Amino acid sequence: MLAVSVLLAFLVLQDLDKEPTLGETATIWIQDTRGAASGAQTARMVTSFARDHRVSIVREVDDFRDPDRLLHLYVAAGDPGSAPASWLRRGFFSFGRFTRIETHPFEQLGLPDPRGMYQVYGPSGSVEALRAEFAELGLTGDVVQPIGLGVRISRYALPPLGPAFLVAALSVVLTVGARHSLAWSCSPWSRAAWRVY
Repeated sequence: MLAVSVLLAFLVLQDLDKEPTLGETATIWIQDTRGAASGAQTARMVTSFARDHRVSIVREVDDFRDPDRLLHLYVAAGDPGSAPASWLRRGFFSFGRFTRIETHPFEQLGLPDPRGMYQVYGPSGSVEALRAEFAELGLTGDVVQPIGLGVRISRYALPPLGPAFLVAALSVVLTVGARHSLAWSCSPWSRAAWRVY
């Protein structure tokens, strides 16, 4: 059972390690630009929105030269007490051994294409307000809710790991039951019951 617990903990942490930033209220996934706004216009709007609404907005961008080993976080820190604001001040500590993460102010985002994922850290009402600001620039997309820990763990209930966890749990139940039965059969109360019978 200890080995199964360690395996499950390892798989969940490995899954979490693939998503370096956690704790966002929601993510706005901009997929359609209609050619209305440039990346620079979008960056100015996001920075202004974060400051005016006191929320923090993060966009993850893989490095162009080394996408497997370097990830850039562009942070608009409108809320000084938020986690993204601390990442911008002190840097982001990555648990992964192979990926390095660098943080930058959102104004430094130099991508010409504004399409991508914008993570919002703040009240839930600010997510729809930011989505409306994107729509005014001609940018449309969907709101994506964060995946909960329960959903992540339930992924491992599917084959091939699900049946292995079930067999491990069943073996623990049978072992405990057999031990309890053996302990009772060797007890003085059990021998007295057999003599009476």
